[in-house]
Amino acid sequence: MESWFALNVMARRRPGALFEPWRRNVRVRDSLRLLGGLAQGVHPLDVFTLAGAGAHVEEGLDRFLGVGADSVRAELDTWGQFGDLPSWSKLLPDDAETRRHFAAALRETHTALLGPYGDPLRAHLEAEVTARAGVMVRGGAERLLSTLHPDLVWRDMTLDVTTRFTSLTLDVHLNGRGLVLIPSVFCRLPLFSYDSFRPDDAPVLFYPALRDPAHAFALWGQRAAGAPQRAGALGALLGATRAAVLEEVGRGCTTTHLARKLSISAATASHHVAILRDSGLVISRRQGGSVLHLPTPLGLALLNGTLSGPN
Repeated sequence: MESWFALNVMARRRPGALFEPWRRNVRVRDSLRLLGGLAQGVHPLDVFTLAGAGAHVEEGLDRFLGVGADSVRAELDTWGQFGDLPSWSKLLPDDAETRRHFAAALRETHTALLGPYGDPLRAHLEAEVTARAGVMVRGGAERLLSTLHPDLVWRDMTLDVTTRFTSLTLDVHLNGRGLVLIPSVFCRLPLFSYDSFRPDDAPVLFYPALRDPAHAFALWGQRAAGAPQRAGALGALLGATRAAVLEEVGRGCTTTHLARKLSISAATASHHVAILRDSGLVISRRQGGSVLHLPTPLGLALLNGTLSGPN
């Protein structure tokens, strides 16, 4: 679904300041253009409802290929209310070849739009989950739901999901099923995913998890694929442990993640981060009960070997 949201952002004429650097760094392929008609608009086709939860994109695509025709047809009818769908999409419910082409295009979308930023995206979302868990522990579910997004309002034991672009009103009664919250970097507005064919499943609410321009700048300033690593030189300059800390911070991480990843104590991790921060290589921002560490432009230049001297 993150790939699907990313395609929705890519299709916009003005993606906004948070996403413009990302769009300049990725390439649009023909398969992305094929899917564009289904991913555009405030409410893109809900591929998550059709595929269900999966450990990775391949599992999700396999599930999508096996979804019954009635489910696909119902989903197309639902989301078709928000705009004209491409004519070829009418073949998705019953035509196996069309569905395989769709799955292949979505796989290419995932690789092209998310692949270069896989590790930073995961680190950002892990930090978001940790932060929201802390909010819930300290303030309960009501506090958590009231702080997710301005369009989500918790009032009188009811979660109101409003949107500034449509007059849609959605009443979802949980009836003891619970609610699954999924943060998304590319989701621009809260979006419910609810499958009428699986009425016992808990509804899913996607919500935007990229709100801070500083986080966006650090996130898009790093690319997981092809970024030159200078581990040996960094180790000689900073010391082996501190160089490893900067490498991990380059992907975005919390103090807890950093300590676990490098098998050091949280106090030691905080000490090294503090020195890097005082040196202008790292910024740290609190998210709930966690602190997310990100590289500064200088830190990124040092990691990528792109520092240049005076002209």
